[in-house]
Amino acid sequence: MEKQVKELIAKVLNEPVESLKEETTMYDTPKWDSLAHINIICGIEKMLGRPLTLDEIISNTSVGDWVNIVNKKIGESNKK
Repeated sequence: MEKQVKELIAKVLNEPVESLKEETTMYDTPKWDSLAHINIICGIEKMLGRPLTLDEIISNTSVGDWVNIVNKKIGESNKK
């Protein structure tokens, strides 16, 4: 899922996928403003097919954070 998450974020930010690293954050990426963050959240929720919690939304500020939460959520749904 890492590839899909990076592709989503790259599309929202209008940046090449190759420029995104796990450490890339909303704080060091000028195009990652509040509107972009909302679009990333909506894209992740669509990818997962369910909403994220407020804590998940607030705590995810980097590419690596988003990759981790998607992997965690997919792992949880596979256990059900």
